[in-house]
Amino acid sequence: MDEVTAGFKALQESPAYDPHMDVIFDYFEDNYVGRVLLNGNHCAPLFTIDMWNTFIRLEEGAPCTNSTVKGWHSAFQGSLQGAHPTVWKLIEAFQREETLQQVCYQGIHAGELQPQKHKYVALSAQIRNIVEDRGNRPVLDYLHSIAHNIVLR
Repeated sequence: MDEVTAGFKALQESPAYDPHMDVIFDYFEDNYVGRVLLNGNHCAPLFTIDMWNTFIRLEEGAPCTNSTVKGWHSAFQGSLQGAHPTVWKLIEAFQREETLQQVCYQGIHAGELQPQKHKYVALSAQIRNIVEDRGNRPVLDYLHSIAHNIVLR
């Protein structure tokens, strides 16, 4: 049994479990974890754990969210100077963006560090510390510690 399945099972068996949460647990079981059938076989989830789990990215120091994509989209949308640009304005915006991305690529290729907001650097460090210490914590304590660092928007 892998760590994700073990953590999910620990949540289901915890004293804090409430039968009113069955709908949420069923949803996660069907879509993200996989359901154990009555005969003991395992039914694969809709989205495999490898597809959504960010653990490997965290170990490699890679971003675990798509906030960079959201940031790019917001900046690009702002460069359009309006909600419904003409085709020509859109083409011009794509050309400006291509030039900007080429400059960024050259900087990365030359070894320049890309700036990150301090709050994300600090949050990543906190989560990395918890993950590195997970072997010294009971599963529910580990999950609780991770949950303290999650902000839903």
